[in-house]
Amino acid sequence: LHRHTGEAIDFLNSESGARVTKASLSNIFEYTSPEIFAQTVHQLLQRPQLRFVYWNLLNNQGEDLLQLPSYQAEKSAQLSVREDCFYFDALHIFETPMP
Repeated sequence: LHRHTGEAIDFLNSESGARVTKASLSNIFEYTSPEIFAQTVHQLLQRPQLRFVYWNLLNNQGEDLLQLPSYQAEKSAQLSVREDCFYFDALHIFETPMP
């Protein structure tokens, strides 16, 4: 276990963060601009063998990214229903293939 301080997005895009293969980003994107959100998702999707999950709460970030091949629509829909509660609008899962 390693502890890192600073911005989560900066860490994930760093050399050390490149070793991460699974990330639960919770509602981190509620607090970023649409531009930072899109940039971060596209950067993460360039990495091999990565699965990341995030939830939309009040802010529906990334609706346009849900058409990408790495978006796991069926898994996302199933878990959105199963994990539904009053403050989660939707759960989104993206996966990149192994090299």
